[in-house]
Amino acid sequence: MKCDLNDMLYFVHAVDHQGYTAAAKALGVSKSLLSRRIAALEESLGVRLLQRSTRRFNVTDLGLKFAEQCRLAVQQAQIAEDLVSNALAYPSGKLKIAAPVMMTEEFMAPVVCRFIQKYPDVEIELLAMNRDVDLTTEGIDIAIRPEPLPLRDSSLHVKPLCIEHQILVCSPDYIARFGMPNDVSELAQHATIIKKSDDNSRQWRLINVHKEKMTLTVAPRLITNNMRAVVYAAINGVGITCLPRFICLDHIDSGALVHVLPEWTNEPHSIHALYESKRGQTLLFKTFLDYLSQSLNEVRRINKT
Repeated sequence: MKCDLNDMLYFVHAVDHQGYTAAAKALGVSKSLLSRRIAALEESLGVRLLQRSTRRFNVTDLGLKFAEQCRLAVQQAQIAEDLVSNALAYPSGKLKIAAPVMMTEEFMAPVVCRFIQKYPDVEIELLAMNRDVDLTTEGIDIAIRPEPLPLRDSSLHVKPLCIEHQILVCSPDYIARFGMPNDVSELAQHATIIKKSDDNSRQWRLINVHKEKMTLTVAPRLITNNMRAVVYAAINGVGITCLPRFICLDHIDSGALVHVLPEWTNEPHSIHALYESKRGQTLLFKTFLDYLSQSLNEVRRINKT
């Protein structure tokens, strides 16, 4: 075989990133090394795969066809390696994970730390970001999202992790000053804190244990696009708010927040993992998603007691 698998990987990244600089950064190698290895690949094949100039990066027609076959070869090699890793029956390797900022701070960080302590041969890069991510370009293995996403790329998969409800909470100080609402209809007369939505809605869509639904127009004292600001305001008595269970758990345990009208929550949504189909082969990947799903569902059980 004339072609080195690593050289094929370098070439595919150069094509996908439309240049050496971005490809070298994604691979964690120097630009000069990448350039040398692709030149060596061309020499071994005896063909020109790239048309180089100082201003433009062009791939020849033959280079584009060759890149497609290289992708298949690299994926097959990865699958073969994954089979060996799975046979070892012990998670090891690297994962790059992206999740929303507040979820990372309040939930993902401690879960990841416990996972690393349990599996010492694992290295995890945890990124906190509220924007949508490009898994392929940014080299992200798993993106955690707290709501359904339309799949724009058929190569991407979604794995539901749990069904989550947001719960109503406020501070003990607020209850002391304004009283505990005894019925959901009373929330309209209470000060509230809401997270700013794209449609600027001032409504809560609630559902109770009997599956009865209610759309409630609230009177916010504070509207913010920052979840941490919502939590801070609730703890400091500004009003009643609706927060994810995993954010509330520690604050309820400490007495900083009180669960209001526990029979009512907002309408449920899914927390799920978004990933490329080829990423779902490794033992590390499967073990982490199972661990994460178990941790999320454990939070739900604790909050219901």
